[in-house]
Amino acid sequence: MKETHIKKRSDGKYIVRVVIATHNPKTGDREDVVRSQSGISTLGEARNVRIRKVIEAKDAAEAKKKGVVTIQQGIDLFVERRGHEFAPSSLVGLKQNLDRYLDPIKSLRVTTITRSQLEDLFAPHQERVATATLDRVATNIRALFKFLQERGAIQENPAQFIKFKSKKMPHKKLTAMSQGDIQRLLTSCVDHPFYPIFFIAYNTGARSGELAELKFSDFDFENNILTIGRNLCKITKTVKAPKSGFARSLHVNDGLAKMIKELKLKSNGSEYILPREKQFMRGESAKVLRAIQRELGIPETNFHSLRASFITHLLLARVPVTTVQHIVGHADLKTTQEYVRLCASDLVGATDSLQKNSPLPKVFGTENVISFPSLNG
Repeated sequence: MKETHIKKRSDGKYIVRVVIATHNPKTGDREDVVRSQSGISTLGEARNVRIRKVIEAKDAAEAKKKGVVTIQQGIDLFVERRGHEFAPSSLVGLKQNLDRYLDPIKSLRVTTITRSQLEDLFAPHQERVATATLDRVATNIRALFKFLQERGAIQENPAQFIKFKSKKMPHKKLTAMSQGDIQRLLTSCVDHPFYPIFFIAYNTGARSGELAELKFSDFDFENNILTIGRNLCKITKTVKAPKSGFARSLHVNDGLAKMIKELKLKSNGSEYILPREKQFMRGESAKVLRAIQRELGIPETNFHSLRASFITHLLLARVPVTTVQHIVGHADLKTTQEYVRLCASDLVGATDSLQKNSPLPKVFGTENVISFPSLNG
């Protein structure tokens, strides 16, 4: 049942009221959708308002019929339906992001949300949140409204073209382990389930997502050539090309070749080189690494430090920077050059041996400084 009314008030203004009868999908009780507007100056304007209010009421009634009325209800249903696509930890992160960034509008009806409202939500976060994080949140919001559109809760997707002003954030500080700390790490955790992961990460410089996608079919057992051509996003569980956009191949050392062959023998038919450890597949490798580092009493780093260590140690071994760039898959040489300064961590004390050849005076002050004769004298 649908009712539309245009009434004229005593002051000459018009009131528009639209009522559409609906029923609660869970209880079956009647719950009318009402849209109204008052203070309209002319009858012609009131008729135009009535048309808009009928459309709004129909949209709201349809959304209510489908069990989605507010943004909060939309988030809850969206997360519930996406449960099979994400790991539990990723699903929690998805809901937390949506709840956090959509909090100011969670009580509003899905049919009333505009693109500008969504873009304004990013403003408080732009000064302190990395652009990559905001991009990920925007992607989640687009997916939410696309889901609501597909269910018929809304006719148009207000999030389809949302944009926000990005702020260039400072690069995260690069960290690399010294050669001594790498040696201690790898020799102390030989029996640890993560040992093959740490070993291959350090000996290839591959990223975490690239490591997860390494398959025995990517390794040329005869020539010891490993091809890295895929990257797993552990949030969306999708496989894409590496970050650089292209595959790369590297000749592995004998130790790594031996490990890959041993893993093949223990694989039980699995196509993947590395064991599918739960924490590794959930992106929690850094927690495991830091726990071992604490136990060994060496500086704690993130998982990316294994890749950084691979790069810096190759540079210390005088491997040309362009060769390193190709091996690790950096699209820009400048990215590889950023690691050059990390080499200093392995060179601390390297000049100490020169001190015995050039001792300082017992008391080094202005009175002890030797005056050299002028070149013009």
